[in-house]
Amino acid sequence: MKFTLLTAAVACALTVPASAQFSTRNPVSNYKPRVSVAMPGGSYSAINNYQIDNGISNNSLGLTNGGELVSIHKFTAVGGTDTITKIKAAWGSPAFPGGNVTVGAAVKVFVWSDPNQDGNPVDGVIVTQGAGVVTNVDNDVFDVYTVPAGVVSGIFFVGASVNQIAGEFPSSMDQTTLPGAAVAYVTGNGVAGSYTGAPVTGSIGLFDMVAINFATAWMLRAEGGSATTTYCTAKTNSLGCTPAIGATGASSATALSGFAVTGSNVINNKPGLLLYTDAGQAAVAFQG
Repeated sequence: MKFTLLTAAVACALTVPASAQFSTRNPVSNYKPRVSVAMPGGSYSAINNYQIDNGISNNSLGLTNGGELVSIHKFTAVGGTDTITKIKAAWGSPAFPGGNVTVGAAVKVFVWSDPNQDGNPVDGVIVTQGAGVVTNVDNDVFDVYTVPAGVVSGIFFVGASVNQIAGEFPSSMDQTTLPGAAVAYVTGNGVAGSYTGAPVTGSIGLFDMVAINFATAWMLRAEGGSATTTYCTAKTNSLGCTPAIGATGASSATALSGFAVTGSNVINNKPGLLLYTDAGQAAVAFQG
């Protein structure tokens, strides 16, 4: 079964109540968003993977009359603050292959902050955004869209829009991992290519998937973790100072500004040595 979202034919409003546009096969169940943290290594950058889905789709959703469909997920930043650098989305579903979305269809991705931290994306402010195309269809393989590094704090939202024609069902759904209310949302525009993300709400309206009895976890993820953390214990030098290492900026190739590693309280007028490794952190004293 594939579900469709009805849009008005001639106006920027829905022709019927939202609750009348959807149906669902599965009951709502509780869930916990899964956030995995992998730590590479002096100051280090953790990789935080934000996901709710279980990696297996069993449905997909589309706009009946075509246009630009936008799926949105709510997440909470690991450690309170994080730097998002990638958005990942799967398209269509192997459960119902064929005719779900066109390879090469235009995609936009967004990261929004939640200014009042109420968990509702209606007032979301764009932190970063990017664009790409659909590459993988009906195979549960996630297309990866790199965005300029965007810093988020507390609750934030991730969205992916895709252009589609009538009769397509592009947004991949995991209806086994069913989120609670105010986690998965849908919006969009009746005209393809016209959605800007500001405001979040498109011309068809903004809907909480649970509130309209259509519970799902989108196959939509984010990757963060470019913020640095200093873990080492410094050793006092011959001048009686305790050296310190630090960093400013985002450690990402897509960052809009540079990433600077700094050292302070070191011996003056002497050569310095900066060591880099991807073999993991080692919080041990240098040379004993």
